[in-house]
Amino acid sequence: MPEATSHLTPSRRDFIGGATAGLLAGLPVAASALAAADHPDAELIALGAEYCELEKAYARLCWADDDCDKRPGKAAAVVFFKATCARMEVVCDAIIDATPMTLEGYRAKARAARANLRDEPEPGSDGEAILYSMICDLLDGEG
Repeated sequence: MPEATSHLTPSRRDFIGGATAGLLAGLPVAASALAAADHPDAELIALGAEYCELEKAYARLCWADDDCDKRPGKAAAVVFFKATCARMEVVCDAIIDATPMTLEGYRAKARAARANLRDEPEPGSDGEAILYSMICDLLDGEG
C-alpha cells in the first residue's frame, strides 16, 4: 500500500532508530490476549484500541523529537518516543493487513484511522477529507 508522505513533516517511520525496534521485542501485546476471545475480529479490535492509545502517547511525547526542546528527562522521553513510534508501525501494519469480518472490525480500523487523522483539522487533500468523512459517518458521531 503506498504511503502518504509530506515534505514538511517527517513520517513516524523516520523517527525509528535501529536500536529502538529491539526495545519492544519483549513487551506483551494486548492484541494477543484478546485474540482468543470468541469474536472473529477480536485481534483487529484489540489492535485498533492499542493504536488509538499509541496515538495518545505519541501526542504526549512528540516534543521529545524537537532538538530545541531541552526539558528535563528528555533522554528518557526520546527512548519512549522512539519505542512508541516503532510499536505504532507494527500495529499499523497489522491493522492494514487485517481484513475485517464484521462491522465491529471495520469500526476498529476506522477508529485507528480517525485517531491518526484527528491531528489535522483541515486535511491536506480531498482524498483525506473524503476518508475522514467516511470514518465519521461509519462511527456515527462516536467520540
